[in-house]
Amino acid sequence: MRCWQGTPTLMMGAHRHDEIELNLVLGGSLDYLIAGEHLHVPDETLLMFWAARPHQLIGVDESVRVHWLTVPIDTFLSWGLPAELRAGLIGGVPHALPVPGPTQGYGRQWAQWESDLMTGEHELQVTVLLEMEARVRRLAYGGRATPAREAAAPDLTSDGDAPHEGPSATTRLIAMAGFISRHFSEPIAVADVAAAAHVHPHHAMTLFRQASGMTIGTFVTQCRIAEAQRLLVATDLPVANIAHAAGFGSLARFYQAFGAVCGQPPGAYRRRLRS
Repeated sequence: MRCWQGTPTLMMGAHRHDEIELNLVLGGSLDYLIAGEHLHVPDETLLMFWAARPHQLIGVDESVRVHWLTVPIDTFLSWGLPAELRAGLIGGVPHALPVPGPTQGYGRQWAQWESDLMTGEHELQVTVLLEMEARVRRLAYGGRATPAREAAAPDLTSDGDAPHEGPSATTRLIAMAGFISRHFSEPIAVADVAAAAHVHPHHAMTLFRQASGMTIGTFVTQCRIAEAQRLLVATDLPVANIAHAAGFGSLARFYQAFGAVCGQPPGAYRRRLRS
């Protein structure tokens, strides 16, 4: 469980962590790339998503102030949020909740949570969790949580102000990551990913690594692991079926990759989240 605040930068590349991430956006907007999908998050919005899928910031307003909060997935599932919202998040769909005004109180409470968590005191951590749950439940039941992909995203087709310069590195990253997110369960060649962004395969590998901070192969594996996590939580499919559905060519390769990313075997992961 973590909580922090500030003005974000674009220095951090794509990353993942097995938590529900909440972004309270105030005074500006953000642009995210989550599992290959470009999402625009407007002012006075609480964005929630399962961070098991690779994600990164690709656009930030200079005036924006963001409060981040991450909650372990098993803790979040115990909160009893609306079934549609919970199922959507587990299914990999980010959701946006409009924050009713005045919004200053939300920012102050997030700051208090950060201060309390930094003390390391158990009772304060328990209190923060209870207050988090109450706040999120009130927002979830008080207004309609909409899939964040419904929000209009700004045009990122070119660098700077000159459209004739052609697609930017960000736009090509969106195209390649989007292709991977749609086809990760299939055999994927670098040439296929490059074709989605209309670049040479060698250039695609360099561009993807520079723009996201990870290789194309790592991104594909992380998308497959995230899908396996979803199926382990949301279905009763046998592990072997899940490995195949997520795009792994062998059960051994699946166990190796899942253990490396999640720190435990698939069966133990399923039991922990269902306990």
